[in-house]
Amino acid sequence: MQKQSEMVLQQLESSAEVEASVAAHGPIVARKLDELYGQNLEEGQSAPDFQGTMSALNDRLAGSRQGLAMADNQNVEQLRKLDELQQESNELFPKLYQHMSAARNTLDQLFGKGSAFRVASIEGPTAQRKEKLLRQAELAIARFEQPGLEFPASEYEGFEVDPEGAARGLKAKVTRLRGVFDEQRRLNREVQESRKVKNRKLEEHKKTFVWTARTLEGFYRLAGEEELADRIRPSLGRRGLRAVDVGEQQAEEEAGAESAESVAAESESVESVAVESESVESVAVAESTDSTS
Repeated sequence: MQKQSEMVLQQLESSAEVEASVAAHGPIVARKLDELYGQNLEEGQSAPDFQGTMSALNDRLAGSRQGLAMADNQNVEQLRKLDELQQESNELFPKLYQHMSAARNTLDQLFGKGSAFRVASIEGPTAQRKEKLLRQAELAIARFEQPGLEFPASEYEGFEVDPEGAARGLKAKVTRLRGVFDEQRRLNREVQESRKVKNRKLEEHKKTFVWTARTLEGFYRLAGEEELADRIRPSLGRRGLRAVDVGEQQAEEEAGAESAESVAAESESVESVAVESESVESVAVAESTDSTS
């Protein structure tokens, strides 16, 4: 991703410099070419429209550069949003993990080992993969919301068991995390597509830049502007770079194939979460109210 972004930046900068050169020096070059060709014109002949041709080439280059910039910006913005969702997911997952672990431990402690599964369909151990944990939680919510659900005791040593409250607390966390996952999947698909568009625009722009810069270089040399021609001359070795960039960036030549871009998507790897709480004090399954944060 980093190399690709640097390549796009180099393309945009090199193109902008060529455009600026034509805007600043194009009229002078065109006038010199008009004078040069005017000396050799036969009667009835007219000189080519050098100014119009250079302007048209410059406009085409500018349009190509703007198209590449827009495609790159779209891809970068989607990746930024995807990164934000990944951070939110990383914050929500441990909370749901702790909630489910505490619920299971509490039911097992209050009513005997295995009660969490028998009463509320809460499996053990708590899943450490996001999708599996969500399925566990959604199954527990359905069980808690089941009409006529009975616990071995409605109250234990003054500690009230509230299935509806437990369902509300779990549902709030599951809804938020499920929404983040769904948005991650959607954005991940969009990132894949926008990257393809960006890469296609990049390849198209490379060709446009090289042939435009070569043509303009030829105009400059015909007009005797050798220094200006050198500055916009594209490198054959690294398309899209001006000739003067090659010496400055020789040490930065890429060694090997470009690394595949990694995008934030739904992670199925084991998450780092807090150790399961053995305390019954923070257990939502036994609270009449639960924070929905």
